[in-house]
Amino acid sequence: MEYVRGGASVQPLYTAWCPFFPNEDAEHDWGTILDAAPTPVTEEFWYRYAEPLPRFIEAVQLLREAVVGSSPGRASSRTSASLELLAALAGGTGPVLERKLRSRHQLRWRSPSLLSTLAIMAMQDLTRERESYRCPCGNIAASTDPKTK
Repeated sequence: MEYVRGGASVQPLYTAWCPFFPNEDAEHDWGTILDAAPTPVTEEFWYRYAEPLPRFIEAVQLLREAVVGSSPGRASSRTSASLELLAALAGGTGPVLERKLRSRHQLRWRSPSLLSTLAIMAMQDLTRERESYRCPCGNIAASTDPKTK
């Protein structure tokens, strides 16, 4: 499914996944049972997967914009859009209950990607009233110290 302005459109699996599997002739091979598309989140999937670096960098830059724009001390007309972007980047992440020793349970988060995990971590920082800022070296950091700029 491809998201377009105003909704989504259906597209063939090969068209959607082709950029992430550049070493395969998926249009030809994925139509057979023997060379089917890899099942997501399996070892084979990650072995064959190759995310294009420019797409990943673009996504990380969106995350940076969302984090800095959502910071409580930086309220602006873009804050609402930044919060929506942060929520979209965290999409697919959800709680999972794990059983531990002695019938105890532990709440954990399951995320479909590193980017989603980082977006959830940023949301947790924001709800703990940590100020996000860009340090002189260009990195993003979070702090509860009011003197931090």
